[in-house]
Amino acid sequence: MESKLVEKILDLNEDPLARLLYKKTVNADGWEKGHWQESYTKAYCVYFESQNNDPQGVIFKLTEKDYLDSITFKQFLKKAKPDNLFDAQFLIRFYEQFCFNRSTIKIEGHKPWQALQNLSFLPNHQLDEFLFSTRGVLMWDHQYLQLLQLVLPGFEKTSNILWHLGLNKKSYWESIDQVQFGGASLKALLKDRLKCGLTSLPPLRAALSLWEHLAIRG
Repeated sequence: MESKLVEKILDLNEDPLARLLYKKTVNADGWEKGHWQESYTKAYCVYFESQNNDPQGVIFKLTEKDYLDSITFKQFLKKAKPDNLFDAQFLIRFYEQFCFNRSTIKIEGHKPWQALQNLSFLPNHQLDEFLFSTRGVLMWDHQYLQLLQLVLPGFEKTSNILWHLGLNKKSYWESIDQVQFGGASLKALLKDRLKCGLTSLPPLRAALSLWEHLAIRG
């Protein structure tokens, strides 16, 4: 039987499903081990409900809200129309960034699909091709590290991606600024394409569940 996409606000202190989804989506050690630095008691959850009582998480975000907003992930998917697995992966993260995190895509009064439609970039054909799977947005850690390979041999090698993304050291950005990519400064392009803030690891497991569901529905 086809699984059902469910969208709810769950109480982490009272609902065992919330803790199960946390374990599956955020931290395999479970809520008891992973929440020590969090003060939230509610979570916005998007997941697939199935008859075998094995829910598959798509989105899990801690929240202070008690009720769902009028704008839902289901509505966003209808408008965004993902056309492959990688696009589904991108749209999951885009929606999370718009609804729960600070980023330049979040504009007062705009709905998430409007923000998606209104994305604009410095023109660069080569970078458009490179970021095709994320609709032109620099979204994933591996994309960022690949672009840093253009600076110097080994420049991209680090055990901590946040070091690269957050470092304000002048010499670091000067090295990037000297590189041209498709006729434009790599530094300017990086800052322009980081529309959703810091890059992250792609949510492949969640995207697989979502894309399989969408493929079945046709």
